[in-house]
Amino acid sequence: MDIGTILSVVGVAISGAALMVSFLALMRLLKLDRSGKFKELGEAIDQVHESRLASERKMSDRISKIEGALAHIPTADQMAALRHELTKAEAAIAGVNARIESFDDILRSHENRLSQIFEDALVKGRSERGKS
Repeated sequence: MDIGTILSVVGVAISGAALMVSFLALMRLLKLDRSGKFKELGEAIDQVHESRLASERKMSDRISKIEGALAHIPTADQMAALRHELTKAEAAIAGVNARIESFDDILRSHENRLSQIFEDALVKGRSERGKS
């Protein structure tokens, strides 16, 4: 017998053994299928899959809520612009406040003058009544 024939016989034997192992595995699977264990495993796999899908939906909802909240948070550029606008508003308010204070001084001066005029008129009116 030459080496080629020996290798052919060994190859056929290995192929036959592989075929036999495959056949035995198939028979085992059919036996498991008839016992209902595949059905139980399938149901367990389905439950795990449904649980994973539910978790993914919850996570997706949470991420959507977070993204929605983050959309309302101003950026650094927006905050800088807001600070700039607030500084301008403070300066404008300070200018208005200075004008109001100057008007307040003027109004107090006029109030004092009017009070003096009314007092003078009352004193003059009393003295004229006293003369009559």
